[in-house]
Amino acid sequence: MGIGWIIFYYLGKLFSRFRLSHGGGMGGPISQEAENLLVKHGFKILDRGRKGSLLTYVNGKSNLGFIQADFVVSKKKKTYVALIKSGEFSSEEASTALRRKLIESNYVFNPDGLLVIDINEGRLKRVEFALPEQKRERFILFVVGLIIVSVLLGLIFIYIQAKLF
Repeated sequence: MGIGWIIFYYLGKLFSRFRLSHGGGMGGPISQEAENLLVKHGFKILDRGRKGSLLTYVNGKSNLGFIQADFVVSKKKKTYVALIKSGEFSSEEASTALRRKLIESNYVFNPDGLLVIDINEGRLKRVEFALPEQKRERFILFVVGLIIVSVLLGLIFIYIQAKLF
């Protein structure tokens, strides 16, 4: 069964590239406006409407779900997933739905970054996620690394002083 999913995944990627190279994909004035905004900011369009799959297990039973990125773009050798935000997104429900879609996109596509294309404002917004524990762990690792480097430099300094006298 695992091989079937792998074949399904790569056929989907192949079809997506074929669609992009033959002018297929998303359409409409909003997506064209979003694409123009991405190009204006120096991004290269790699794919439109790329679909990714996600297996979710509930009580041991698998469910296959799909998520669609509006655009996959690149800039300076980094890959980004870009989602279009249009209409009024001021309500808590809409911002929660957008956040969930961004988190899912980050998990499924594993890009270097996430972008939200705000059609209303005509802007691109970079979105990053970090859990508070991750920041604390990074800080602790940084401090431990700094202590280790300081001790090593101190030992080297003492060794050099001892050899000179």
